[in-house]
Amino acid sequence: MYPIDVPSHASSPLRLRFLAWWFWGERAVCATWHKSGVPQSDLKPACVCVWAARTADATLVREGDRQPRLRGTRSRSAADSWTQGDTPCRMGGADVTPPVEWQGAARDVWWQEGVIVLVLFGAAVGAIIFAGLLLVWIMRQDEGSSEMKKIANDIRTASRTFLFCQYGWIGSLLVITAVIIWYVTSSLVIAASFLFGGCCSGISGIIALWSSVQANVRVTASAAKNNYDYALKIAFRAGVVGSMLIISLCLLGLVFMYSVLRLTGASVHGAPYMMAGFAFGGSFVALFAQLAGGIFTKGADIGADLVGKGEASLSEDDPRNPAVMVDLVGDNVGDCAGRGADLFESVAAENIGAMILGAAVARQVPGSPSSGVSYVLFPLVLHAAGLMCTVIGMWLVRAKRIDGIVDKPKFGEATILTADPEQTHKHLEDPMVPLRNAMGASFAVALIALWVCCALLLRLDAYPRAWLCFAACGTLGLFISQLFVMYAIFYTDYLFAPTRQVAQASASGAAITIIRGVSLGAESSIPCLISIGGGLLLSYLIGSFSGVPRYGGLFGTAMATVGLLMPSSMQLALDIYGPISDNAGGIAEMSSCSADVRAITDRLDSVGNTTKANTKGYAVGSAGLAAFLLFQAFRDSVNQNTTQRAFSSVNLANPMLFVSAMFGVCLVYAFSAYALRATVAAAEAVVKEIRRQFVESPGILEGTVPPDYSQCVKILVFYAIARGMVVPGLIAVLSPIVNGLLFRYIGTQLDKPLLGVQAAGALLLSGTTSGIVLALLFNNAGGAWDNAKKYIESGRLAEGGKNSEAHKAAVVGDLVGDAFKDVAGPSLHIVVKTLSTVTLVFAPLFLCPNA
Repeated sequence: MYPIDVPSHASSPLRLRFLAWWFWGERAVCATWHKSGVPQSDLKPACVCVWAARTADATLVREGDRQPRLRGTRSRSAADSWTQGDTPCRMGGADVTPPVEWQGAARDVWWQEGVIVLVLFGAAVGAIIFAGLLLVWIMRQDEGSSEMKKIANDIRTASRTFLFCQYGWIGSLLVITAVIIWYVTSSLVIAASFLFGGCCSGISGIIALWSSVQANVRVTASAAKNNYDYALKIAFRAGVVGSMLIISLCLLGLVFMYSVLRLTGASVHGAPYMMAGFAFGGSFVALFAQLAGGIFTKGADIGADLVGKGEASLSEDDPRNPAVMVDLVGDNVGDCAGRGADLFESVAAENIGAMILGAAVARQVPGSPSSGVSYVLFPLVLHAAGLMCTVIGMWLVRAKRIDGIVDKPKFGEATILTADPEQTHKHLEDPMVPLRNAMGASFAVALIALWVCCALLLRLDAYPRAWLCFAACGTLGLFISQLFVMYAIFYTDYLFAPTRQVAQASASGAAITIIRGVSLGAESSIPCLISIGGGLLLSYLIGSFSGVPRYGGLFGTAMATVGLLMPSSMQLALDIYGPISDNAGGIAEMSSCSADVRAITDRLDSVGNTTKANTKGYAVGSAGLAAFLLFQAFRDSVNQNTTQRAFSSVNLANPMLFVSAMFGVCLVYAFSAYALRATVAAAEAVVKEIRRQFVESPGILEGTVPPDYSQCVKILVFYAIARGMVVPGLIAVLSPIVNGLLFRYIGTQLDKPLLGVQAAGALLLSGTTSGIVLALLFNNAGGAWDNAKKYIESGRLAEGGKNSEAHKAAVVGDLVGDAFKDVAGPSLHIVVKTLSTVTLVFAPLFLCPNA
């Protein structure tokens, strides 16, 4: 038999012939080799040997005896089981013979992989085309009066200015970090994937913001025409455009990375490990984008409310407030751009973690490893199906007017939120009703798609019940995703007791309001943590029942996480809906629209806080499940790089590992402290600027002189980017690296080769746990304070409505909650996943040289 030289680092003619295998299969490669002088009788066995090398994580090298030998094999079970055939192929130094029935298996494997990859590409491109058609429909809608257009254009201009400055800083940090990764890991692939993931994450933020700023004025214009249904459709469909483009971009990025790695020599099992840099790049950019956007928007919001409402008695979005424009801009850069990048990195990181565990499962399957491809790519298939679910759910969003009067509305009942009894005739359906219908339809379709995909792709002849168990784990993840949404609604919506109790506490003063809100936030973490823990335990047990050795239970947890993320596109659409409806109300107020117009925009905005709280609860829940998934990927990555002993556990009885775990908790609280401190500094600067303008230009409050909006924009760009985001962001990124290197050095001195990775694991576990708890407290306490204020403003509190003492106390709670729920809380979601991706990328660096 003729030798076949296919070095993974070379680009020789033989390499190009080998790459043709991926596209055209056995016949084309055999024809190419025949032209090179390989006898026809040796072609088919030669193809089988190439297939064996590729599926065994090996590379064929030329030997002096002209026999092919496999170098670097990690899995030989398939080739070692060959017992018949007539052509020897040397693997790991032993002659083995391929069976006749396996001679065409290589073609089946590559065709299966090719079909799945093409389907994923097609799904992503189809979603992009659908989003483009929706965008055309949105852009055809009327933009309203010239005054509305002017205000909307100012919002767009200021948003672009902020993003240009923000991504300039983030881009510089991204490039510097990529160079460091290349130098430290000596891997150009990981550094390039890091840059690629960071760029895709940044583009995701831009897409989300662009969708919002194009739709906000059109929602106002539809409200001005008294078209409530169209106003709701525009707001939600713009959210769908942003979410589908972002999830499609993530899917395309992952499939592209996988395809490039496979075409350049990576094995099915090895490619996911090399994609870890993509997840780290996404987390890196998302962290800084969310942090800077949150500081910007809440610095403006707090400053505008303290002076505008508290001192000058101006209404919400009053055009005389110099910070009102920057407040509207902040809704876009914080809630849209930041959250878009957040969910992008969530999907990317958790998919890569699931692909790594899928590869681990495939290595345990005896016989033909053709199922390995489907297990590795299965997480991406589910996300492609999730895009379809969003499309179906979107068509159910339509609103209507309701006849009759509802004095005491309950959850889902329809009436307008206003304290004015003269407007009780304007009964507009609660927007949450059609939005909830869309979520329900999306969930049902996702459930069906999950089981169909599992039945098609996860069947194993050796373990016939495996696909059923893994489908059950994915179903569990889907139900957990709905639980997180329900918890967020229960603890933050004033239709339920917890938020109403915060509103009632406001009658006793601001201090009681704050204490009650903090206690609510702490309480809200209990059911969420129980759901995360119960979901992980139950999915692990169900996965273990599949029969797959070693990794069955772990892949069950991966399936639960991927199932939880199937509705991510719908959740992101709901999140983008919130800032759009908020901006629409601001444009209506600033352009002096009638009370009827403001009534419609207020009705749309009434659920904006709830939809944003839903997404935050969903994001922190996914972070909790993903933390375990990524930790297992980190452990598996370490074991792939060590030759002496396996890394299987983190023993906190070891004093050094206990100290490392304490460092993880310190990291989370240090990050939160610096993020909140930066928000305070930005708000103080805005307060001083607003007071200065009111003193130097008294005509502003009289309405005869326009305020200078640009000064507040400049101030917040400086405080959010140059002074606010860098320090806490670097704390989150550098701390796990420094910790791992420190304990690696100690381990070298004490002859403990795995101490560095064990310390990194201890920091990861403690940082993840404390970060999730603190994020839940911040998110839900802030949301409860905000909606308690809205409850009082609706006139339903017996102790008073707007401008009452209870309202003033609720405003104080709301201002504290702004920094909690829009700066520290959402940023901690990303910190939790950044810790995982950092340790995953730098795992080999934490190993001692003798490991």
